[in-house]
Amino acid sequence: MALLHTVEIKNRRVKVSPLEIVQGGINSDEIVVVADEEWQKCDQILATFHNESVQNPVTLVYSGIGSALNIPKAVMSEPGTMRISFTGYQNGKARIVTEIQGVRDAFQVVESGVIAGDIVPDDEDEVGDLVGACLEAAQEAKDAAKMAEEASKRATKISADSGEPLIGGITGDLYIDTETGKLFEFKEA
Repeated sequence: MALLHTVEIKNRRVKVSPLEIVQGGINSDEIVVVADEEWQKCDQILATFHNESVQNPVTLVYSGIGSALNIPKAVMSEPGTMRISFTGYQNGKARIVTEIQGVRDAFQVVESGVIAGDIVPDDEDEVGDLVGACLEAAQEAKDAAKMAEEASKRATKISADSGEPLIGGITGDLYIDTETGKLFEFKEA
C-alpha cells in the first residue's frame, strides 16, 4: 500500500525518487536506501527527516541498507520542502554523515486534495475509524457465514421410527418427544 521512495547515498550526497509526498498521509510513504560501501559497514544508521514547514525534525533508527522505513506522519503534516539526512556509526569508532540536500534533491510535501475539510490527525480520523469498523464488521459477517455453512454440512437428525427428522441437534444429544415421551438420539444426517 505504501508508496516506496528510493533514497540513494553516493559520496555522502542524498538523492530521492520520487520526490513528491502528499500531505497528511499515515503509513503511506516509505523509503528504502541504496548506498556506498561505507554505509554497508555501519552498525547503526539514523535517518533524520526535516520538513521546513514543521517545527521539529524526526530522527528514526534505520534498520539497514535495503530495508524499508515509514516516513513519519509528523513531517508529512504540512506542505513544504523536506530534507532527509543520515548519520552512520561504525564499530563505535567512526561516524559518517550526509551533506544537506539542495531543494531540487529534497522531498516536496505537496498539498493534499482533501475535499471534505482539513486533514485531521490520525487519532481524530473518524472516517478512517468508520472504514476500519465497517471492514471489521464485514469480516465478522463473513466468518459467521462460513461457520453457518460448516455447521449445515454437519447437520444432524433425530432417528425416529416415523415422521420427518428434526434438524439442529449435535450428534449424541438426546431428545424427548413431549407428546409421546419417547427418547431419541441425534445422529449424523
